[in-house]
Amino acid sequence: MGIEYVVHINEKCDECFAILADRLKEHFPHIQTGAGCSIDLPSANSGWEDFSIEKREGGFFILSSIMSGSTHTELFRIMEKVLNEMALEYEIEEV
Repeated sequence: MGIEYVVHINEKCDECFAILADRLKEHFPHIQTGAGCSIDLPSANSGWEDFSIEKREGGFFILSSIMSGSTHTELFRIMEKVLNEMALEYEIEEV
């Protein structure tokens, strides 16, 4: 079970995704990246992920198995900070 989000941005998606991956690695040392198009944080439960972010046209898709707590809060704080620093217009939609 998880919550899905779509982050809509209109420009600089590739650049933003790379910066986001770097920032998340600073805070979550177990982050795994795949071919520049996915970011995953494995869970303590084998075979599960706390969150997964995939780059897609016009933004990102996020699947989070953590509904609240410090990891969830930190993920969105870091993401919003990167988007704001890049002066990007964005919308985060829970789907």
